[in-house]
Amino acid sequence: MCGILAQYALKSDYKLDKTLFDQALNSMFRRGPDDAGVFSESDRSVLIGMRRLSIIDTAGGRQPLANEDGQLQIVGNGEIYNFRTMRTQLIAKGHRFNTGSDIEPLVHQYEEMNSDLKAYLSSINGMFGIALLDRRERRLIVARDRMGIKPLYMLQTPQFIAFASEIKPLQTLWPQSSEPDVDLLPEFLQVGYLLGSHSGFKGIQRIMPGECFVVDPEGVRSFKYWSPLDVKPSNGPLYEKLCETLPAVLEDQLVADVSTGLFLSGGLDSALMAGIIARDLGRKIQCFTLAFDDPTHDESSAAKMVAKTCELPIELISLKTMSPELIWESLDAFTEPLGDMSILPTFVLSRQSAPKAKVVLSGDGGDELFGGYPTQFLTGMHRWFSPLRHLHLEKIAQQLPSSQEYLSLDAKLKALTRGLDGDPVVSHFGWKRLHEMDILAAGPRAKAPSWPELLAPFRLEWSKFPAHHPALKAAWMDCVSFLPDDVLQKTDRVTMYNSQESRVPLLDNRLIDLGLMAPLHTRGSLFNTKKTIRKLLRKHYRMPDSIWNKPKQGFSPPLGRWINDQLESFFAQDLRKNLAGLGLFNLEAYDHLLGEHQANRHDHSRRLWTLAVASRWLNGQRH
Repeated sequence: MCGILAQYALKSDYKLDKTLFDQALNSMFRRGPDDAGVFSESDRSVLIGMRRLSIIDTAGGRQPLANEDGQLQIVGNGEIYNFRTMRTQLIAKGHRFNTGSDIEPLVHQYEEMNSDLKAYLSSINGMFGIALLDRRERRLIVARDRMGIKPLYMLQTPQFIAFASEIKPLQTLWPQSSEPDVDLLPEFLQVGYLLGSHSGFKGIQRIMPGECFVVDPEGVRSFKYWSPLDVKPSNGPLYEKLCETLPAVLEDQLVADVSTGLFLSGGLDSALMAGIIARDLGRKIQCFTLAFDDPTHDESSAAKMVAKTCELPIELISLKTMSPELIWESLDAFTEPLGDMSILPTFVLSRQSAPKAKVVLSGDGGDELFGGYPTQFLTGMHRWFSPLRHLHLEKIAQQLPSSQEYLSLDAKLKALTRGLDGDPVVSHFGWKRLHEMDILAAGPRAKAPSWPELLAPFRLEWSKFPAHHPALKAAWMDCVSFLPDDVLQKTDRVTMYNSQESRVPLLDNRLIDLGLMAPLHTRGSLFNTKKTIRKLLRKHYRMPDSIWNKPKQGFSPPLGRWINDQLESFFAQDLRKNLAGLGLFNLEAYDHLLGEHQANRHDHSRRLWTLAVASRWLNGQRH
């Protein structure tokens, strides 16, 4: 695990600046505080480097790593889970290794498969962003893992092209790219995150999951080496296949030469991992959970019950207060905007656990793959909604007072009516839509795309998915958008800011192959989500009823109550002042939003949070 940076001169007479490159690389110090390494071509036409968080072969696995004659050089961010199998196969073919690193086999695997880059990259099971330099061909190959677990960004100028694990190094190399792309503000405010290749800054783009870039004297080209469409429906019952596959996955993902822990939320996915580790593998692992003083948000009792059932040690971390300082500190982990409120508790959980567990496992991906979101099943019922639209149920629901309790009845009804639409794409994203465009000042509002225009790319993705049922298509949309653009980005940035590696076993290649095309009946229904995972917890791992029968609950803090209490002046004065200074927002609409929240007419905590995030992004520095 580390932060990588690669730079390639696009003009033969252009010399890269090694001093500036080192400065850019060191901007990712938190991603890799243990070590650093750089390879430079003698003519300074190519530079590749890394900041290392040492996890496997901590003494010997320094990067860049090379093949036997040094003509191949590689840096990699992440972990490769099939590296031991790959290494054994390569040794049998005569390759020699200098380290026990999980990244070194990728150099030798390239020697065997360089004529077919798609097959080469598809042979890797892991979470990664890699940059491999083939010096003979003067070719740089940069690729991101299948599901986008690890981040990767690109900047192209007339003089050079560069790739990095974060945005900041690219802005150091080319300061002009530090300008926020204000045209993306409507997208962020409505969806809560940026979509696809959008980074939030002009000139910088995200490399997409499963995408590879090749740079050589012929130019720059890219291709998708893997797509979810490559997954074929598996044969046989999902339950039996998961019973067989999950222990092997966890065994591979627990490989580390440092302390390892488990984020145990009390939800189904982390409970499943605890059961596998304790019951199938017979191992102990330190668990960490977060406690809120609001019982409607707190899941710590469920986490403690899982730990007790599995006989695993657990540490309770308390988050009872919130301050502006902690908000800005948590957002310092991000350069681009992300409006996910679970940033706050995840940041605290990671910061407190990092000194005791350099590696942690989390349950990300289980909801997307195995039917964990009720909205997926609601989208499957979209045909029922068209006749209801003329009843103006949304206006009626908006009159209900807000309790500000987590997943309260009024909150569910208001979200439900927002998604009443006969169009399944509009319906699916309508559940989560945040702001109307009246929050923007007149100028930016006039340039904002309409809601249907914003969703146009998703209609294309929707049409590609081979399954016919809208609930399966909705799950597909969550896998290709919400998962990489929100969930995985949040987990990576927060943990790496605290120099901690987070692994997501449920997104192992073997489980992607099983879950992505799993039929609807294995996923469940609106009132019985994650049917197969619940069956595993009940039947195979003998979890208590209160665990396997537990309703879905996200990792959300009681921000709604904090806004009316500890953070009242922050939102009423500090944030309002910041938004006013930007000149992009309608302050009357903001005052109305905050007033409704404080009067308990609506819980606008998610909307207010996205405005705080937008302020941080657009101002570009702590307030």
